[in-house]
Formats: sequence, C-alpha cells, structure tokens
Amino acid sequence: MYSIKKRLTLVQLLVLIAFLGFTGVSLNRAFTKAASQARIDRLQGQIFTILAATDVIDGKVVVSENIPEQRFYSNDSGLYSFIKDDKGNEVWSSQSAIGEKRGDFQPLPPDQYRQQEISVGSDESVFVLSYGISWQDISMKEIGLTFAVAEDGCQYYNEIGLFEKNLWGWLLFSGLVLLVTQFLALMWGLNPLAAVAGDLYKIHSGKKKKLDGDYPSELIKLTGSINTLIDNERSRMENYRNTLANLAHSLKTPLAVIRGITEAAIYKSKLIGNDKGQDILEQIERMDDMVAYQLSRAATSSHITYSKAIQVNKIVRKLVSALNKVYSSRKISIDVQCSDEIFFHGIEGDLMELCGNLLDNACKWSESKVEISFSVLSTSESNRTGFLMTIEDDGKGISEAEKERILRRGERDDQKVSGHGIGLAVVKELVDSYRGEICITSGELGGALFEIKIPAR
Repeated sequence: MYSIKKRLTLVQLLVLIAFLGFTGVSLNRAFTKAASQARIDRLQGQIFTILAATDVIDGKVVVSENIPEQRFYSNDSGLYSFIKDDKGNEVWSSQSAIGEKRGDFQPLPPDQYRQQEISVGSDESVFVLSYGISWQDISMKEIGLTFAVAEDGCQYYNEIGLFEKNLWGWLLFSGLVLLVTQFLALMWGLNPLAAVAGDLYKIHSGKKKKLDGDYPSELIKLTGSINTLIDNERSRMENYRNTLANLAHSLKTPLAVIRGITEAAIYKSKLIGNDKGQDILEQIERMDDMVAYQLSRAATSSHITYSKAIQVNKIVRKLVSALNKVYSSRKISIDVQCSDEIFFHGIEGDLMELCGNLLDNACKWSESKVEISFSVLSTSESNRTGFLMTIEDDGKGISEAEKERILRRGERDDQKVSGHGIGLAVVKELVDSYRGEICITSGELGGALFEIKIPAR
C-alpha cells in the first residue's frame, strides 16, 4: 500500500477499533461487576429486613407480616425468601415463594454468607444469597437458622443486556464520529502535500516554472530541493546545448576553410573534374554532414523532464509556411490536419527538428502533394497526452531495403542514404529519445508514409 492517506486511515481505523473494543470490554466488565455487587447488597438488605421482622417463640419461627418489601407478598414477583433450620428443614417462606424452586443448598454456620446462582429451567435461573445465624430464644437456647433471599435472574440479565446494547451502540456512534473527524483532520493535514503534488503536475505540464506556493515549514526544505533540482536540470541542458552550438560553430568554420583551400588548390592545379580532387571534396562534404549529424544526435540524447506544453499546430503551421516559400517553384500542396488540442511535452527545438526534417523530406520527394495529420494518444498518469503524427507524399516511395537501412541504428554507412540523409537519422534519434516509435510504409498517395508515435510521459 503506497498511499500515505490509505496507510494513515488504516492505522487510525485499527487504533480506533482496538481502543473502542478495549474500552467497551472494560466498561462492560466494570458495569457487570458493579451490578453484581449491587445485587448482593440489595439481597443482603432484604435479609436484614426479614431478620428484623423475625422472632422465635416457643421454638417456632415467627415472621411479622409488616415487611416493607411488598414483593414478598405477591406471586411471580421475582423476589422471595425462606428460612431453614440447622437441619435443613424449611421453617418459613414468603408468600411469593409459593411454587418457586428453592434449589439445593445446605444450612450455613453462623455469620457466614453464601451466594449462588441456581438454574430453575432451560434458560432461567435465580440468584440466592443466604446468611447463617445463631438465634437465642428466651430460654437462652441457641437455634441455628439460615435466612435466604432469592431473586429472579431475568431482571439482572435484562439490565446487563440493555447496558451492553446501549454501550456498544454509543461506542459505535462515537467511533464513526471520531473516524470522520480523524479523516477530515487527515485530509486537512495532507492538503499541503496535495498542493505540492498539484504544483509539480503544473510544472510537469509546463504551466508553472517552479514550486512557489505557500507551503508549511516542514515542506520548505523539500520544495526548495525540488526547485534547485529543476533549476539545475534546466541550467545543465541550456549549458549543454549552448556548448554544442559553440562546438558546431567552431567545427563548421575550419571545415569551410579547408573546403575553400582544397577547392582553390584543385583549381590552381587544374584538377577540376579529376577523380582525386572530387574524392577530396566528397570526403570534406561527408565530414561536414557527419559533424552536423553527430552534434544533432548528441543534442537529442536527453530532454528536460519538466518542460512546458507546446502547441503542435502553431509549430507545424510555421514550418509549412517556410517550406511553401522554399518549394514555391514546384507548387507543392501541403495539407495540415492538426487541432489545437495536440501538445508536445518537450523541447520546442526537438519538435521543429522532428517535423521539419520529415516535412522537408516529404516535399523533396513528392510530386505535388504532402499530407500531415495529428491525433491524440492515450493520457498518462500525469494527465499528459501523446500524439500520433502521419506524413505521406505522392512521390515514388521508399524501397524495402532503404526502409531497413533508414531504421537501423549504430551503423554510420546507414545513416546517410541518398535522398534520406542525416535528417531521417536525426528523426530516429529524436523519436527514440522520447520513447516513441517510427514506422515507414506506403501511403494512399503512392509515396512513403511515416507514422510517428510520441507517447504520453
């Protein structure tokens, strides 16, 4: 589970369940213990009430009928009492005890209590509290008596059940309230991280240049480090490209001088048209092309991750306008189908190099018509979109052998095919640098059809 929100929510849920469960069990046990003690105290009070109303006259136990607890006089009241002598014979019972089961217990010695729960049915029981005393009558004769008070267990268990129902109901309600409160607090606490993620997406989409939001102090170091990383990457790429541009200029000038000197030397030595002189010029031209290609390939070996979104339609329209001027004498028709919803997330120069080389190649080999179209590819996790570009012309097309040579990488001889020179090799390197795909087939116009897929990143 890689989501911080899910992790924290799960931990909060587990802690809340454990806490409420422990609290519920503890409260239930405490209440049960308190209810049991209250029952004992209540029955003990009833025993003392009966004991106060009892007398022994001529060896016979007599209990006054003025007992305050009226349930002793009502049948099925759930409370009854009886007295046994030291031989286990019942010498008195309350009116409510008529027909009630006493249970089997032995008389108690003086000053001893006994509590027991007696089953009187499949799902019924009574609680009995008994107390043994030694009674002296007028003749100072001691008589052993055991006073017992019994109470129906239904009332006790109903009370416990009602408490448990209310307890777990309120704990569940409290747990839900706490869970919602904790979740809202979690969302509020994670809002700064969500804001950072949103700003990073805007940087990734090219809508922002850096993280400049009002972040909490705990995230200042993180956002500062990310901004430094982004600035360093942009600065490094800019310096890299500037260095390559300077290097290209530095190499172009000596090659131009060498070419000029060679042409002059050939002219002076009257070697114009000579195979050796022509070979020298061809090798210089080849060196010039290879330097240009290798520099272009190095420039496309990496691209900026956090680059702005470039509208493809504007770039393509500019290129088409320029090519219409270049090939105005041939009256080539260039049909463009590209909506404003097509975006390129990369370096603008790479897009111009990619489209420019393909359009120039198509115009060079077409008879009169070139078509270029774009469509949106699937969206990535960062909500970026890729695109599919197709370019075809009505020329003679490309043979199968040349297709293989154009798409093959790593062989210098295959990087310059007649009519499809270093421009297409640069296109291949650009497509690879953006993890794209290139496919060459025959189009409906009769010429070559190039399909370029630049995936979402």
